[in-house]
Amino acid sequence: MSKSLESVNKLMLEMKRECENYRLVESVSPFAVKLMNLLTQMERYLEEERNAGNAEQPDAFMELFFQVRQFWKVMHCWMKIIYSIQKMEGMEGLK
Repeated sequence: MSKSLESVNKLMLEMKRECENYRLVESVSPFAVKLMNLLTQMERYLEEERNAGNAEQPDAFMELFFQVRQFWKVMHCWMKIIYSIQKMEGMEGLK
């Protein structure tokens, strides 16, 4: 899980350095894959801990988990909206 966290953090820092306000990107797929991988690993960890009888997790971990999950849901929703718009306009879909 630490490698996934580092990977997502590295990509976000690169994106931050490349722009001051905003930037249009060709594809969000690399970031989406990394974020989904992190979320999957976090969910797997929580399930393993729950099965081992460790239902309580540190507040910092749970806060990060909920933030990652919420960010993924919002990003996924926007990806679907953009894809739908591109499809209606006859443009190529998201890569």
